[in-house]
Amino acid sequence: MQMPKKNNKQTEEEASRLKKITSICLLCLLIFPISISVLSRGNDVTQAQLEQAENFFSVSARTDTPCTKADGSKFTIGYLDIDPYPETGAMLYYFVEQLRTNGWITYDGELPFDPANIDAKELINYLAKQDLGPYIQFSDEVNYYVSDSYDGAQFVKRDLKKHIQDQDVDLLFCLGTQPADIVINEMGVDEVPIMVSGTVDPVSAGLCEAEDYSGRKNVWCHTNSEVYRSQLKYYHDSYPFTNIGMVFYDEVIGSYGPYSETAKELGVKITYRKIGRDVTDDYYDKLRKIYTELANSGIDAFLLNSDIIKDEKQIAPLLDIFYDKDIPVFVQNSEYYVADGATMVVTASDARTQAPFLADAFSQILHGEKPENVRQKFVTPPYLSLNLESAKRADFEVDADMLLSAEKLYTKTKR
Repeated sequence: MQMPKKNNKQTEEEASRLKKITSICLLCLLIFPISISVLSRGNDVTQAQLEQAENFFSVSARTDTPCTKADGSKFTIGYLDIDPYPETGAMLYYFVEQLRTNGWITYDGELPFDPANIDAKELINYLAKQDLGPYIQFSDEVNYYVSDSYDGAQFVKRDLKKHIQDQDVDLLFCLGTQPADIVINEMGVDEVPIMVSGTVDPVSAGLCEAEDYSGRKNVWCHTNSEVYRSQLKYYHDSYPFTNIGMVFYDEVIGSYGPYSETAKELGVKITYRKIGRDVTDDYYDKLRKIYTELANSGIDAFLLNSDIIKDEKQIAPLLDIFYDKDIPVFVQNSEYYVADGATMVVTASDARTQAPFLADAFSQILHGEKPENVRQKFVTPPYLSLNLESAKRADFEVDADMLLSAEKLYTKTKR
């Protein structure tokens, strides 16, 4: 990847904005020791912590202004995902919106997509056809769904290898564990920077070596895995189950490791089943059989794991299997499941709040910072969503504290 070329045509508005950001950074540097002291409850602030804070803010100020490549041309961004999935589609949507807010891209009006139900590959194809300004462009050729139901891993490997060899792409943005694993571990791509988001536990998946920094020179992964431990504890505090059911196709994506460790601490059991990854013609028939068997196995709660129900029309009828047994349904990821019939979610990820963090890492990398030197860990502030109709069906008592702390309350299930 070529070193960036600074934009010399900074407008007065951009200059004013940069001055404001610099002032904020200086203020943050002044208050940082105080906040650290409060959070650490009296522990001494180390020089290393102060240097880390100063470096963070100085990097943020330095990389605030968009840039081109050294030869003045645009950076080309490639995209990889698993398949159409509202959760990753929303992440991409708000990431793109944040790039516009930060000045990396421009376009008129609003994106002609619904962030609550979006096909990410279609969004990339749309962006590839637009003139987004002088800094970056998206590729409609380096744009893949790696699931065998779509492009398939083998085609992706062959096609992406050719594009990298031809220097057609300057950064790869991967959403999901499977596409990141293909690029990082199976292909061993090290010629271009790789950004990874939308993964449950990239360390356990072997995508990076540690939570704070990746340990791989060209890899950056958003890490946020500890939230799943807190999430299960909250569900148990709200509804003291003894045996919670789960269905997933991959232990890492289903966060089974953090959940099982937490279950041992709580003294409860997890009863799980596995299903194949690809959505074939009989996928939902198989899932219905698994759910029915699980609902009759003695579980008293169920957790809907990530990326299992991909068709919104299937959510309510499949969850009815558990409500017929008075079993509440909690959610690992995605608030929209609650609108479609799940009882409750304490979100472990939120596309809106993650977007500025992703865009900041993106900016640092395109300004020439090695991905391995860009901090990865960002714990998304959790929020609670409740479906009151579903709670009533499961005989789940919603107390006043939950009602007051809920960000969203649904009185009916969207069917």
